[in-house]
Amino acid sequence: MIKEEKQRAVDYLHPTTEKKLIQEVTSRIIVDHLVEITENPVSGCEHMFKNKLLDQLRDMYQAFEYQSSITMRSISKHFEPYIVERGRLLIEDKELAKKPVLMVDKLMEFKDEIDNIVKYSFNG
Repeated sequence: MIKEEKQRAVDYLHPTTEKKLIQEVTSRIIVDHLVEITENPVSGCEHMFKNKLLDQLRDMYQAFEYQSSITMRSISKHFEPYIVERGRLLIEDKELAKKPVLMVDKLMEFKDEIDNIVKYSFNG
């Protein structure tokens, strides 16, 4: 969807106005509604992390590219606590503590999950 809109801008706008117009539109659509976009309990960042909605995370990341200094902080604000909380739950799991090899396996799976989110959704 974003790629299609970028192509429309190239096709219909004069090159000198394209960047300014895209920045203004994304500011109005994204920055003005940033809290609603990232914190929505049924579609925000945390929901996407928990449900492994990598395509939606990638789309959000790409939409935020034009306003990166503001919007990336908002994604980070949600990603860091997600990582800390999920890791804490694994480490404090009493059943896993009785099986250290399984705990390490679960922690490595979690690390792979985080690496995959960063690589796939955030162009990492």
